[in-house]
Amino acid sequence: MIGGARSFLAVVMSASLVCGLAALGASPDPLASFAPDGFLDAKKQAELSAGAAVVDVLPARDGDVAVFGAAKIRVGSGRLAAWMRQIEDLQRGPYVPIAGRFSDPPRLEDLDRLVLDKNDLEDIRDCERGDCGLKLGGEEIDRLRTRIAAAGEQWEPAVQTEFRWIMLGRATAYLARGNAGMPTYEDRDSPVSAATEFEGIAGRATTGILGGPAVADYLRRFPDYREENVESFLYWSKEQLGGGKPIITITHVSMIPTLRATHTEMIIASKQVFATHYVSASLSMTSVTMPSQSGERYLVYMRRSHVDLLQGFWGGLTRRLVESRIRADGPAVLDVIRRRLESGEPPARPSSDS
Repeated sequence: MIGGARSFLAVVMSASLVCGLAALGASPDPLASFAPDGFLDAKKQAELSAGAAVVDVLPARDGDVAVFGAAKIRVGSGRLAAWMRQIEDLQRGPYVPIAGRFSDPPRLEDLDRLVLDKNDLEDIRDCERGDCGLKLGGEEIDRLRTRIAAAGEQWEPAVQTEFRWIMLGRATAYLARGNAGMPTYEDRDSPVSAATEFEGIAGRATTGILGGPAVADYLRRFPDYREENVESFLYWSKEQLGGGKPIITITHVSMIPTLRATHTEMIIASKQVFATHYVSASLSMTSVTMPSQSGERYLVYMRRSHVDLLQGFWGGLTRRLVESRIRADGPAVLDVIRRRLESGEPPARPSSDS
């Protein structure tokens, strides 16, 4: 349980960063437009002014965890956009050892570097509908069981290959049908609809911070509703922290220009499409504020996730552990991303890369 709480931090603080600013003019206090009520107390104001990254847990219940963070940053929109497009380089670190961007359309080769750990392989071998160690759909569980039965002693490489096909199928189905393309998780007695879970957190995240309901509504209606000026892609990642299970995810990133007079030019929205452990839905929104009258910019980050670890008999204790880890480690995670963005342009990619 404690290992799971630590692993969840990798999801909570998984980076999805942004571009920013030119058209709206300077603001005397741009951060105030983003920070939730009560966040900017005197202590946090002093820490931010001194250059520290500040992260805290916001009030949430019923399995949700909500996080807000902010830090001064010196880079502009071009740098941020370039790093975001190279998500593999932006994400790479101790919490996200490997990530990869899907081609358009997705290809199986995009997943060549994805390898299930031994524990996940063992869980899949014992997996059946209603009782599985990974969050999977019923049809996916059946496919894996069939491959294991047919492969005999070679079941492990067969599972690795079949799991990549499952990931490809999820990415393709989501791009074609959006929420309707996300299979229901059937790893427990009571199936869980990933689409319904996302609807829930999207509704609870529309507080006016970082775009409010307009951003969540765009993700909710994707792909039926698209805008030519919204840049969008999928990526997969393997996230790890502490002794918990590694979390394999698929994430939909949308770089959305703001359509109203805010203190930012663009919002990066990241929506969880799939996760093998712990989290049934997640939505993050990140931006960089317009420069203040003194020229200061802030990187601002909000994430809301629905976590099955926080339910049941041990839910209260697990929440305290998770929130304690976020407060302790979150600022360092945000600071690593800030320093990476400020370090220079992302590494040049080979021209043959998709």
